[in-house]
Amino acid sequence: MCNKHSTIIFHSMDGNFRIDPCMCDIISNLHQCGITTCGCCCGHQKYQQTVVTKVGDVNIEYYTGIVIPRKTRFYKRDKDGIFYIPEVEAMVNKNG
Repeated sequence: MCNKHSTIIFHSMDGNFRIDPCMCDIISNLHQCGITTCGCCCGHQKYQQTVVTKVGDVNIEYYTGIVIPRKTRFYKRDKDGIFYIPEVEAMVNKNG
């Protein structure tokens, strides 16, 4: 886990993106496998780690398989400034 304010620039064929430092290896590995990512967050010990992937025209959260209906702004920010995906949190809270 990393500090919620410590992001790095991740360089990929699709451009340069700010991500949590602890997410570099998983994002790099997904890209090497040809999987397109649209966003990620380690959860900062508060939320589940998430990665939004693109499969055709559909955005899917990698770990849960949940389809994210939005084309952008996959994440919401809580009162502490931590990003999370509402659909993933709803599933986690429902399943305990």
